[in-house]
Amino acid sequence: MTKKRPFFFLEQKGVKYPRGKIVTLHSIKKVAEFIIKSSYTSGYVNPNYRCLENWKKTNLLVLDIDDPQQVSMKQVHNRLKKASHIIAPTKSHMIKKGNGQPCERYRLLIELTDYIYSADVYKKLVRAMAKKLKLKIDIKAIDAAHFFYSSVTVVYISETPQGIDPHILIKKVDLEEAATDIESNSNAQFEYQLSSMDIPKKLASLIEIKSTRPIKNKYEKFIRLLMAQHNLVRTDPSNKQWIGLGRNVLPQVYIADYLNVDVRTLRKWIYELVDEKQLQCTGDTYGKGYKAKEYRALGVLKKVIIDSYYSYTSNLTHVRKLPTHIEDGQWEYEVIRAAWHFVNDRTPDRIYSWAESLPTYKDKIDRKKKVLRAWESVKKYKLRLEEVE
Repeated sequence: MTKKRPFFFLEQKGVKYPRGKIVTLHSIKKVAEFIIKSSYTSGYVNPNYRCLENWKKTNLLVLDIDDPQQVSMKQVHNRLKKASHIIAPTKSHMIKKGNGQPCERYRLLIELTDYIYSADVYKKLVRAMAKKLKLKIDIKAIDAAHFFYSSVTVVYISETPQGIDPHILIKKVDLEEAATDIESNSNAQFEYQLSSMDIPKKLASLIEIKSTRPIKNKYEKFIRLLMAQHNLVRTDPSNKQWIGLGRNVLPQVYIADYLNVDVRTLRKWIYELVDEKQLQCTGDTYGKGYKAKEYRALGVLKKVIIDSYYSYTSNLTHVRKLPTHIEDGQWEYEVIRAAWHFVNDRTPDRIYSWAESLPTYKDKIDRKKKVLRAWESVKKYKLRLEEVE
């Protein structure tokens, strides 16, 4: 029987205390005991401060049920009997709220057969699972790094050798949508573009030695994807600042799906670039080492990523009027466009004032840092243009 993967949590004192203790548990039974005595964020959060940027991975889905449902807790339990899961009522279970009727309110924790490393994929899986079970979930509680108060008890628990396969689930619901997150489009966050820059000779030579034209085409796509990963380059190693925004993680399972190659082939390509001193592994190895790793770019790959970043920045359509509201998913894209309004400022004071006026500014603790990065990035690009002229 396959050995089960451990479960990770960030145990916290309360919602106002985001720093916590990393807890590792090795059975669903231990998870059930933990969630009735502790407040938590599900997943491996490192450094141990609750925010999406620190969230790394999880093998549990947490569905928060807070409204009347078409199906009961018992029916949900029966549907999931073959999958390892927990149903734990919350303190508002069967209590009347406002003008509504008392109803079952609980958390549903479902084990996955594998870790997932993307917060966006986590959201998709939670929604997909809710749709599969015909549950109306609290959409405010679907972030991977969401804080949950402890439950009052556990009424159903099923500890089986099986779990839900996240790869099958995501493929069933919207694999195409997950893949297009990586493709180039005008509204995507720029860390997931395909670079249109000329490929350097050293990298082009690696493409040419591939055995067949289809493999060459896939490898070129892989290189162009890397060339657009702006967060693979640090502008200052001493303070770990990146040229781009976002997490420096290569989600290899999903990139392999996107390139239509197996994970072993993708790993071979990555190791090849490590041998050629174009990539350097800087992060931890999880599981067998192929699910997710952190890297930084070296050599000509580093140089072309920088050039690709400035090329992307120059092609952004700058907003004529500063927005008064930005959705969470569009934050980086819109802020860097808006930064051109403040490109001649000597300090970031005015862009901070504008950002703080946005309703979603306080939704994430790292907003100020991202605003500063966007402003500095645009100023660097403007300075680069002036040097060329």
